[in-house]
Amino acid sequence: APQRSPLPPPKPPPPLLSHLTPHPSKMGNQVTTALPDPTPLLTKSLPRHIIETTLQPSSGRISRSYRIRSSDSSGSLLVCKTMTFRYPETQSPAFKKALSRHQTELQKLKDLVGDLDAVLVHRKWIAGEEVKERGSNGLITRPVYLIRQHVFTTLADRVAMRPFLTVVEKSWIAYQVLRALECIHHAGVCHGTITSENVGLTSWGWVVLLDLGSYKPVMIPDSDPSDFIYWFQRSNGEKRCYLAPERFYGG
Repeated sequence: APQRSPLPPPKPPPPLLSHLTPHPSKMGNQVTTALPDPTPLLTKSLPRHIIETTLQPSSGRISRSYRIRSSDSSGSLLVCKTMTFRYPETQSPAFKKALSRHQTELQKLKDLVGDLDAVLVHRKWIAGEEVKERGSNGLITRPVYLIRQHVFTTLADRVAMRPFLTVVEKSWIAYQVLRALECIHHAGVCHGTITSENVGLTSWGWVVLLDLGSYKPVMIPDSDPSDFIYWFQRSNGEKRCYLAPERFYGG
């Protein structure tokens, strides 16, 4: 088996990296309306990549993930998470300002944990062009793409594969997840949305944490499910909730 560099020793944790996501209503997102299929915009924005398949399930109403392949000689496999936002034309300056803050946050994440073996951060992010919708009273659609390396499988898929995981293998995976979390916490970063789909596994059984949720809200009102549905509910209709109870507050 290939040798893997050891995890860094623990150090006193600094204050956790803040999350910069504004409330959907402040960004003008239309939570209750169906968003357009992002595939045509993705094909236009990434002309040098080939879309291979859609990865399911996705998280939230605005997010879809695709496995793409570079069309150059390397043929490298990547994962592209698309987020399609819809907002009134009058709120375009506010959205651009919020988008700039998020790009700064993603760069911070890359600088803080990008060199850790146990984390795969988004190495590239692209903001697509604004598209005015016809007959929508001034609504604008704008896609945002987050791109990272592709991994062999996820924990959600692996538990359904044969041969099934043994008790020892499950314990080893759990240990690696805890050590990976210890490392990013000591770097001052919270994952924000750990699910079985966000725990990647290499073909050798090494764990990598995927899709750090810095762009998602930290606190969710318990009296209004719209934020949870918008950002966290699985696209396949599953009702499972992976969020810590203390992240819900009385509204």
